[in-house]
Amino acid sequence: MYLSYKSFITEELLDKGRAWVRARGHTGVWAEIWAEVWAEGWVQGYIEEYVENIPAMLDDVRGFSVPDTLREHITDCTDLAQLRRWLRRAATVSAAEDIFTAEDA
Repeated sequence: MYLSYKSFITEELLDKGRAWVRARGHTGVWAEIWAEVWAEGWVQGYIEEYVENIPAMLDDVRGFSVPDTLREHITDCTDLAQLRRWLRRAATVSAAEDIFTAEDA
């Protein structure tokens, strides 16, 4: 499955990608393309980490049973900001389902 993470790529992140590409001696149009690919990979990696760590926080750390429907909802999310909110909530909620609020629907 290929998802586009372009909406999460900031100019700051693109600048980091450009620096990474330039440090390897690349310039021009291809360098810009590689910078975007680098940034997209960076965002994808963070999303995958959050998708893995939210259920782990709830299950392994907090001791909650994590239903499959909750896992699927987390896995389907590609919004990095939303995943960050859920991970922060996972540290303090009273039940696994409480990581979701009415705003998340």
